[in-house]
Amino acid sequence: MIPVIVQDKDSEVTSILMEILAGDPALGPVKAIAPWDEIRRTLAGQPRSVVVLNPDLYDVDYDQLLTIARELPGVAFVQLVDEVDATNLQTAMRHGVRDVVAVEEAEATLTTAIQRAHAMAEVQLRPRMDGDENGGRVVTVFGTKGGTGKTTVATNLAVLLAKQGIKTVLLDSNVSFGDCSAFLRVRPERNLLDLAGIPGELDELILRGVLAVHEDSGLQLICSANDPLAVEKLDASVITRVIKALRKSFDVVIVDTAPALDVFTEAALAECDIAYLVTSLELPAVKDAKIALATFERLNLSTEKIRIVLNRANTNVGFPPSEVAKALGKKVIAELPSDIAIPRSVNSGVSVALEVPKAGISKSLSKLASELQKELWPGMSTESSLSKLRQLKPKTAS
Repeated sequence: MIPVIVQDKDSEVTSILMEILAGDPALGPVKAIAPWDEIRRTLAGQPRSVVVLNPDLYDVDYDQLLTIARELPGVAFVQLVDEVDATNLQTAMRHGVRDVVAVEEAEATLTTAIQRAHAMAEVQLRPRMDGDENGGRVVTVFGTKGGTGKTTVATNLAVLLAKQGIKTVLLDSNVSFGDCSAFLRVRPERNLLDLAGIPGELDELILRGVLAVHEDSGLQLICSANDPLAVEKLDASVITRVIKALRKSFDVVIVDTAPALDVFTEAALAECDIAYLVTSLELPAVKDAKIALATFERLNLSTEKIRIVLNRANTNVGFPPSEVAKALGKKVIAELPSDIAIPRSVNSGVSVALEVPKAGISKSLSKLASELQKELWPGMSTESSLSKLRQLKPKTAS
């Protein structure tokens, strides 16, 4: 069960909230507490609690939130507001609040928000791997032509690494038409656009308000705005700022990109340690990949960090896979087969590597993930990371 504390600022509001929460068997004990010093003492004894905040918060309240959020990262805050808007959303994110619920929607959504905030806090408690003092690694997956399978590679790599016990986040930087949330059947409450209005350096507390969780793997995501008009509201610096912040909290950051070398993709490529260029056997796709490599050099980006992934490599189109390496002047590190399991997994919203692990495409993706893991952490074996995952399984609060 999830311990819940209701901030008792208004007895009438508190009474209504206690009645709403009493009907959910997953919650409890539920306590109403007024003074912050008593809330802090209670949280010290049950540090995996969720605190429900009243709508009227003052500077002194937000100061308390920041202190508790930093001292007790297992505590999650959910705030009631009169109306959810950009201003109170950004204020909440800056102070470590994980979810915001409109008062008129409290009866229908508050208990779900509490459970979601608690699950997010549990995932955040997973420790990072040893030896990452300099920050997590960034892997960008890109392609210059739509339909090459770029998002399939990005989502499956992220899920497979997360399942290995590696603290992994997936950033969807395809501002206009990002598909990562659809591929993994994740319904985010917040997205990349919510971070754009926050100036300056982004920290872990701010990111907590935007991160979503893929329940099947423990992967965390920052999803795309999925708004073609959002391009007008964003500039590429948001990608740079988000990646720099994510490096501090995660072992690996996987970045999916738009099927074009736009400014957002260029920002992701500039920040990455490894870049997977996904192409296929169609001549236009190979031609575009070759242009991308040439553009890399013109942008003063190192082509040494690029790895070529050939998707649908078993398709008989009269252009052998061996010719791709010759055409691009770079070795193909992975050949992924065409497989009917891919469109089926996309339509079901389940990662193909999890849904049908014995399929040819799943085995190829698993091999690619293992090779990436070895490249990023040469001293760590797959078995050791599996053991680590078993040890780090979050425990339900009681």
